[in-house]
Amino acid sequence: MKITQLPFELNFSSGEKPCDLSYTNPKPWAGYGIDYKRTDAVYFTNEGVAFYIAIPAGAKELSYNLTLLAKEALAGEFIVEYSADFNKWSTLGTYSSSKSFTSNNTFKHALKPDVRYVRWVYSVRVKQNVSLNNISVR
Repeated sequence: MKITQLPFELNFSSGEKPCDLSYTNPKPWAGYGIDYKRTDAVYFTNEGVAFYIAIPAGAKELSYNLTLLAKEALAGEFIVEYSADFNKWSTLGTYSSSKSFTSNNTFKHALKPDVRYVRWVYSVRVKQNVSLNNISVR
């Protein structure tokens, strides 16, 4: 991954693809275990799947859209985390059956000045897919 420039706007529905297997042209994002056949959003279809972005220090706000597929409320657990060094991670948001979201939601988080990486992790999956799109960092 390479560090992106701000403002960072990533909308897979308008041309970018969640997975680029070309190592000669690194992107400021990477997926681990995502559904590589899908090109219109990041699809989390299994437990442990993650998606990362690399941003410059000084970003102030993150927003993104999460969509539940086939159910009205989240049954498992989905975590959004940040890091300054890609080693130690802290939580921005946790979504689960006790703090869920409906079928299609946009979320916003204030970012600390030292944030360099953000990741979305499907930590507990209960037979339900989640998609990620419309990531914005300013």
